[in-house]
Amino acid sequence: MRCKGSNVPVNTGGGSGADRPPPVVVGTGVSDESDTATGTSSVFTDAVAAAKAQQEAAEAERQRLANEAATQAQQTAEADAAAQDQRNAASTESLIHSESQWTSFLQGMIVVPSDAQADPTLAEAERTHLANLMLGMMRGIMWSNTLLQAHLRTKRQQRQKYQQDIVVLTTAIRAEATQQHQLLNSALARINSIEANASTAPGCTTDVTKQLNERIDHVVTIIGDIGVFNGPDTISSMVAAIKMDITKLQTRPDAATKTYKMPHFDISKFDDYNKSDALTCWQRFLTEASCRTVPADDMMKALYLQLIGGAQAWMNHLAAINKCTIAELHTHITWTEFKKL
Repeated sequence: MRCKGSNVPVNTGGGSGADRPPPVVVGTGVSDESDTATGTSSVFTDAVAAAKAQQEAAEAERQRLANEAATQAQQTAEADAAAQDQRNAASTESLIHSESQWTSFLQGMIVVPSDAQADPTLAEAERTHLANLMLGMMRGIMWSNTLLQAHLRTKRQQRQKYQQDIVVLTTAIRAEATQQHQLLNSALARINSIEANASTAPGCTTDVTKQLNERIDHVVTIIGDIGVFNGPDTISSMVAAIKMDITKLQTRPDAATKTYKMPHFDISKFDDYNKSDALTCWQRFLTEASCRTVPADDMMKALYLQLIGGAQAWMNHLAAINKCTIAELHTHITWTEFKKL
């Protein structure tokens, strides 16, 4: 059937199933996007793991080559030292053997006075002097060679000890580097697991933050209720209350002062981290406390509410030392003693 004035065919339901439109599948787009994101994430993770494995393999190969080079250099140095020791030993043996021969020869050149000839001739005296000089020089050379051999033995022992220390230090450094690498991998794995858990349970962090914000709001509300002052409703009662307060301020002693609500101080918070002026803050606090008739038992609590940063941390430390809370601190330290701290 065709609509009037139109060439577009309209299916009335009586046709075959081939003329009907295909069924619409709902939600396939979201699933496809999720599968695509999952596939991309897995590909990225595999690429990162492959790059990390390649980097670790390259580092291991570099370390192996460095160890081989160090071992070869050490072996070469040891071989050179052994060859030098052999040459020194051969020279020493040759010198010792020559020393005995030359000693006998030079001692034969020395003229010994006898009954037949008490005084040697000029040539004999020169020959004797030359023989003594050669003997002294040869003995000095032998003594120097002995000291040199002792020095070489000591140096060889020190070199062996240094090599042992280097081996121990290298082993310790490698063990420490391995431990640091393992700790880094463990930390990265924990971070990845935390991120995965946060992504699978998105409501957990929100719930914890909400509970924390509710607790903070509750504490702020309590502090605000402490400083609330309900004034009189009418002007006459307000004037009477003001006169009564003035009379009490002029007549009653400090011991009779008793307040049931912590007053609001109209001063800025003292923060020593921001280099606040401690003297100015202290004077303003004492002025506010005297105007609002804060008793001595509540002075520390009132001061604590005006502090932040390191100053508040110091009062917390003071309370911890005395094993009490800020509200109980006045039972351990009087206000007079506190001002002297």
